[in-house]
Amino acid sequence: MSSHDPSALPHPHTDINILPMIDILLVLIIIFMLQRTLVIRFEVPPPATLESAGQPAGIVLTLDSTGACAINRSPVPAESLGVTLEELFADRPRKVLLIQPDRARPWREVIRAMDTARGAGVEVLSPMPHHP
Repeated sequence: MSSHDPSALPHPHTDINILPMIDILLVLIIIFMLQRTLVIRFEVPPPATLESAGQPAGIVLTLDSTGACAINRSPVPAESLGVTLEELFADRPRKVLLIQPDRARPWREVIRAMDTARGAGVEVLSPMPHHP
């Protein structure tokens, strides 16, 4: 006769393994730390200061849907955008660039122009609203 002894059966392991959870939390902390260093600072100016007598306040970078760039309505080749912005902001104490991309312009080109502006010494990028 064979008897079945319950104490001879192996007991299941009931402890929670927290190592995978700690790994995930560490990865999330690293991601959030990296994201914090890559944040672009935006300042939205009040509508009353955007334009006075038809002239925009400050320097405006316009990016149209055809791929052309203009600074204060003067066309600038995309290749010389960085050099032109460096010259414009060299003697300015407050380095703020108003940027007005066309809605049809691909975002990668807008981000590329923003990176170029940052490399040229622009400290604050401020989006301009679209006029109907």
